[in-house]
Amino acid sequence: MKIVQINIFFDEGSTGKIVGDIHSRLLRDGHQSYVVFGRGKHQVDDDPIHLYRTTSDKVSQIYRKISRVTGLRYNIAYIETYQLINRIERINPDIVHLHCLNCAYINPFILLKYLGKKGYPVLVTHHADVTITANCDYAFDCNRWKTGCGKCKTNQIERRSFWFDGTHLSWIQMKKAFGYVKHLYTSGVSDWMSDRVRQSPFFTNSECRTIFNGLDIDAFHYRGKCENLKKQLGLKETDSVILHVTPDFSAPNKGGEYITELAKRLPDIKFVVVGIKASNLKGLPSNVIPISHIDSKEKLSEFYSMANLTLLTSYRESFSMVTAESLCCGTQVAGFMAGAPETIAIPEYSTFVEYGNIDLLQTKVMQYLMKPVSKTTISEVACKVYDAEEMYCKYRKYYCSILNG
Repeated sequence: MKIVQINIFFDEGSTGKIVGDIHSRLLRDGHQSYVVFGRGKHQVDDDPIHLYRTTSDKVSQIYRKISRVTGLRYNIAYIETYQLINRIERINPDIVHLHCLNCAYINPFILLKYLGKKGYPVLVTHHADVTITANCDYAFDCNRWKTGCGKCKTNQIERRSFWFDGTHLSWIQMKKAFGYVKHLYTSGVSDWMSDRVRQSPFFTNSECRTIFNGLDIDAFHYRGKCENLKKQLGLKETDSVILHVTPDFSAPNKGGEYITELAKRLPDIKFVVVGIKASNLKGLPSNVIPISHIDSKEKLSEFYSMANLTLLTSYRESFSMVTAESLCCGTQVAGFMAGAPETIAIPEYSTFVEYGNIDLLQTKVMQYLMKPVSKTTISEVACKVYDAEEMYCKYRKYYCSILNG
């Protein structure tokens, strides 16, 4: 097989690592695999045969500013997209696998029209709402993506477009662009995401399969009690530890305020928060241990292994790598219902309550902290479910199904 994957990042960030996992395994199994990306630390010099970068971070930032002025998210990167088309023309792939099309590195309208004209089979993996809204990354409780968007109430916040509302035009353009593709297939990273894809007018007649995101179980697995890490954090062996991992503790949709409130209510429990900036430290209870960032997957795995419970407080998630990582490291998960997490978690080792019901969440947290479990068993079960190899096998099977018609 000859596969071209297109994504914002390659081998970094959540979607970039997924693309990297698929790419490396395709090459391992003797297939021809190519990755197109537009942002991040990687350069084509790393592997000029198989990697192609459309633009630089600096140029992409300029395009993003232009799109905020015009209100049109994707009407940029014309030259870069035509250059990419020339590259695809030379590769002549069997399948083009699209991941995230946002972040101003290609023009999807031009690209999709070309792919449709050439008759290439196209697989779209939906990692978030952006491929069904053509605008915002997460629609939350808004359902206007089903009927055409326009007059967007969150345009200035979500898209940071203060002058023009281009949400309806973007929606029309995206619907038309996907309409060019005769052989269009889709996948969602959770049943919750797949259900939304099936409701989208963009993909009415397209097959949609659910394929969980996979992770590196060589890094994410149970590593024992991690007593040295506890000592480094100033924790006692007998301390109960709740872990919260977030990309942005202060973001309104990540629910950091609920972590603070629970910490105040449960002063005898230690809360370790990974992903908290220096500007967010003011007002934190004394039983909260802030960790700004962890670069190493192996180190993060130690934090998960050490904790008695991982806590999720996001308002909306399309998958939840935190849930998968925590369970693979043998640690149970509690949190608010946020769309996908409650559908991808292993029920025996997780509990979710209605969003914002902090009283019930507190009750569940205390129940789970007192619940005797085998972390080794949890880890063994979870690693079979979330292994990147399992994800790859499902995508490979989907590729074969597409090619066999």
